[in-house]
Amino acid sequence: MLQFKDDTAKEGFDKLHPILKDIVNQINAWSENYDKKSITITESLSTPERDKKLERVSPAHSQARAVDIRTLDMAKPKLILLMQVFSDKFKQLGYLTQKGERRLMYYHNNGNGPHIHLAIGLDIIEKYKHLYPNWTYPVHKPIKKEPKNA
Repeated sequence: MLQFKDDTAKEGFDKLHPILKDIVNQINAWSENYDKKSITITESLSTPERDKKLERVSPAHSQARAVDIRTLDMAKPKLILLMQVFSDKFKQLGYLTQKGERRLMYYHNNGNGPHIHLAIGLDIIEKYKHLYPNWTYPVHKPIKKEPKNA
């Protein structure tokens, strides 16, 4: 069963684009078959404010098209194989890099622990919107700042 770092990651997962959720569920099934261990989602739906705080260069998390998968407890051979298998299988659904190349996932540590960042492209959501007519982008309400007392 898919695991989540916390309730925020779990609640956000339900609002992600269905294509992304399907990929994650396939990765989890593969993982459980590989070594009987589920993957853990550490980040799913975010907000623009959180993205800014974490200095993200892309709004993919707040656009409901990205997740982070914990790798701290994942054996290196499994991590390498997971990335090879799913990057090949779903590369055509990945996002476009600044160089115009498709990429589904990358492994990094941005200071919050090593993880796989997995994201689908904005153009992919548009291309397949006819298959998911009931899905809509999340609406983020700006956080109101309390007025400072004079």
